[in-house]
Amino acid sequence: MLKQAVDYEAGVSNRRALYRVGGAAVLITVLVVLAEIAIGFLPGVAQATQRTVTVVDWFTLFQNNWFLGLRNLGLLNLIGAALLTPAFLAMYFALRLENEPWAALGAILFFMGMAVYIASNRGFAMLSLSGQYASAATDAQRTALIAAGQTML
Repeated sequence: MLKQAVDYEAGVSNRRALYRVGGAAVLITVLVVLAEIAIGFLPGVAQATQRTVTVVDWFTLFQNNWFLGLRNLGLLNLIGAALLTPAFLAMYFALRLENEPWAALGAILFFMGMAVYIASNRGFAMLSLSGQYASAATDAQRTALIAAGQTML
């Protein structure tokens, strides 16, 4: 009986810690969203965003400012979404006590969606293609890289 009480208290303590981490993750995610908005108002960001029309424009942006290129292709959204993982874990553990099948379904859908979102992000692939484009020696290589970049976009 005493062992069960100790195990229960440890479980409650672990859940409270997870709830705190989940809450902190949500607050940090809000800060990331606010940073995304603030970055959008910085001088030159709007102009750089409007100028990226062709693949070569994207490659040039990545060569001039890799962070801005990744940001324009959703880097901060990716970070914000990934930060929600502890929050969804906390929600799962809180809601599973009421209805475990629905809580599990929600968690599964979140993690599947997160995996698809992360895998489909094209920012890092474009950054790599941009580096290859900058070091390409022939026009044939540049043309192939432009075609690959067009496919990514």
